[in-house]
Amino acid sequence: MLSLKLFRSQLLSQEAIDITPKNKGVFPWSEAKAGSTEAFESDYSFKKVKLRGIFDHTKETQVEKVKNGEKGVEIITPFYTHLNEKGEECGILVNRGWVPEDFKDLRMHYTSNTSGEITGVLYRGDAGYKYAQPNEPTIQRFTSVNPYDISLIAQMKNFDESSKFVFLQIDTDANARQILPTAPLADDFNKWQIVPERHAAYAELWKYLTFAGVFANTALWLCF
Repeated sequence: MLSLKLFRSQLLSQEAIDITPKNKGVFPWSEAKAGSTEAFESDYSFKKVKLRGIFDHTKETQVEKVKNGEKGVEIITPFYTHLNEKGEECGILVNRGWVPEDFKDLRMHYTSNTSGEITGVLYRGDAGYKYAQPNEPTIQRFTSVNPYDISLIAQMKNFDESSKFVFLQIDTDANARQILPTAPLADDFNKWQIVPERHAAYAELWKYLTFAGVFANTALWLCF
């Protein structure tokens, strides 16, 4: 049986699948049967996909993130790929990568190539956990990549689609890396990292186990 790391590596080494909708069309997950979003996610997990379209930097959202101990933000930008039946621009939210806090307001991460083809993977946004700080869209403060929240703020015309998945942009050439924002390489998905959310989950688990141990010891003491 293939290891998970090898299986992911094989998927990410395959040719990217073009999922760009035609005008008046929809994204593949909208074509799936009702209630099968999870099945679509499973089918496309760690598969490279590509899109053609144009970025709208005027509706960029910055999500607070700490990377390797340094404060910064992930850049989430609408990427318009097609027109709906009303002629309105529709698309998907793209996580373009991470920018250090000192550079987040300098607009150095705006690319001169606002249109073209991008490659990445689809995901549902950041996984929530019990003590996660909620987003505050009314004051433009975001701490998690939540396509539902950000699609509302960005006024995406195809909200039902854009609120389901985020496109995580990746670098395809290790010798010509994008500097700002810093985007991952495909190989980076095979590196296990303990993110702050997982640290919080571990802390909560140890707190529970400690409480359970104290309770058990107290019960034994009372019995004897």
